[in-house]
Amino acid sequence: MGTWGTGIYDDDVSSDVKYEYVDMLRQGVSNEEATQKLINRWDTEDIEEGPIFWFALANIQWDYGRLLEYVKEEALKHIRNELDLERWKDNKELYRKRKEALEKLEKKLNTPMPGEKKISKYRNYICPWEIGDVYAYEIKENEKYKGRYLVFIKVNQNIYAPHNICPIVYVYNKIFNKVPQIEDLKDVKYLPQFYVVKAYKGIYENMLYKCLIGLGITKKKYLQSCVYIGNTKNYIVPKNEETNIYRWGESYLCPVEWFEKMQIEFYEEWKDVNYYMNY
Repeated sequence: MGTWGTGIYDDDVSSDVKYEYVDMLRQGVSNEEATQKLINRWDTEDIEEGPIFWFALANIQWDYGRLLEYVKEEALKHIRNELDLERWKDNKELYRKRKEALEKLEKKLNTPMPGEKKISKYRNYICPWEIGDVYAYEIKENEKYKGRYLVFIKVNQNIYAPHNICPIVYVYNKIFNKVPQIEDLKDVKYLPQFYVVKAYKGIYENMLYKCLIGLGITKKKYLQSCVYIGNTKNYIVPKNEETNIYRWGESYLCPVEWFEKMQIEFYEEWKDVNYYMNY
């Protein structure tokens, strides 16, 4: 557990509990259900992390006007038994500051809490595309390729913060003068993502081909102008494809507002390279 101060949220556990609680409320989860999910997720009986969990949960629930009585009692119990202070006893100054923080929390929990704070619910983007849908994106900003097209196919989807459902795509390694037909893509390779040519040094094994187009509800305009080409379930899955090396699984994160710039940069790197894709 990382700790960077003596405050109620100055460690990994408490800051995560705070974030997860508010996140669930913003998803529309009830206070009672969110509380139970947190209790199920965290080891509330742990001698070190248990008290920290209850302090954080009680504090954030009070702030949002939703403090449950049993949460309050658990937090007060751990404040009074002073077990949390044991980890601070080797430093008198930090011990004093932590004790003051807990005394302040105790006083706070014993005062009337504010009314329920209004929760702003998430407005999440959910990609409507089907697996196998092929789209052409018209290049708008790059002067060299302006008016031409990047083409990609949706092969999966994943969650992009906080809870947007976004497409995972293969981008074809060609910039088209006009919107192609699906049959025109048969012999076109996929454009490698993230790594530049020199990183491979001619050894084209375990390459990253997929990218997650990360976008939220306010960014969907970037994809609304894409031209639908058609759907094919018979797309190639390269055998030399890298998987499970990033937070986003087998895909590289490409924010939608950077899509054009990033893909053109990758295209310039790879367009003349005779790399292989093991079919």
